[in-house]
Amino acid sequence: MIFRDLKQKVWKDGRLTRFGWISLAVFVLFYIVMKHHARDRRDQAANASQVSMSLSPTSKTGSKGQAPTMPESPLPPPVQVQQPKPVQVATTPRQYNQPSFGNANTSGKILSDDFLPKGTILYATLTSDIVSNNQVSPATATLIHPAIFAHKVRIPVGTQITGKIAPGNLRGRVFVTWDTLIFYEEGRQGWELPIKGIGMTYEQNPHSERWIINGAGLKGFVFDDSSATAFKLAALRAMQDFAKTLQTYVTTQNSAVTSGSVVTTTTTTPEATLQNSGLGAAQAFIDVIAARYAANLQQQNSYVLVPTARLCAIFLDEPIDITTAAPGRSLQPASR
Repeated sequence: MIFRDLKQKVWKDGRLTRFGWISLAVFVLFYIVMKHHARDRRDQAANASQVSMSLSPTSKTGSKGQAPTMPESPLPPPVQVQQPKPVQVATTPRQYNQPSFGNANTSGKILSDDFLPKGTILYATLTSDIVSNNQVSPATATLIHPAIFAHKVRIPVGTQITGKIAPGNLRGRVFVTWDTLIFYEEGRQGWELPIKGIGMTYEQNPHSERWIINGAGLKGFVFDDSSATAFKLAALRAMQDFAKTLQTYVTTQNSAVTSGSVVTTTTTTPEATLQNSGLGAAQAFIDVIAARYAANLQQQNSYVLVPTARLCAIFLDEPIDITTAAPGRSLQPASR
């Protein structure tokens, strides 16, 4: 209530009141005075620093009345410590298919300096459409940013990455496992390197407009025609019931004597007319189409489509030794 009353005193009907103008003038005057006072204080501090620097004692040279100084004693000579010479370890050349990571590396050390550690992110763009219900189709992408580690380009731009589509989708995402790098720079055209990468969504935040990695799986467009199929099936069943109500029926009673008692049965059958024959044929036709729609509903009709040129991030789940890249690595068993 106090703030509302103060606001009404300062601002009313879209304009400043008399009290508001007075308050504004007092604030501006106070700001000018404080600014002038601060400037004077800075000038006084600068003048005081200059005076103190001019009055500081200077180094005096030796004079006739000055007492002789004692000679300084020489310092002892520094002791030279002999450092041990580095031990050179002889290394044997490694074959291109020899792994340098994992359990197969008995030395427990990295055999090459050209490597990428676990957790490295590779940024790529898709070069093929990815559909969640088409696992036979391969996933391909091209690196758009060089992979740099220890101030050196490990994987250049233009390197192709291939992978496979994982079964199932979750919240409009397609899960892709990337398994091979294919180099195309000079001297390594077509060389392959097995990897183990997880596809992640790389997109622009709509609020901050910054590019972020938004979890595992590639976001795409969800296509679901199950609702339309269910609506068509319901319409066909309704038409079938409506055609059944248009038919005319004949009721017949049959009596039979069983064990000394009379049993009467009532049977209702469609009347043998041309109208009933046409309605019966329409019911049979509608029933065949409805059965096909019912079979489609039992299948998985929803799928996710990730289009070409969609950006993605690839998380390396295992370290890779780039020196093991060679032609035809995909034909060899992965021993990592």
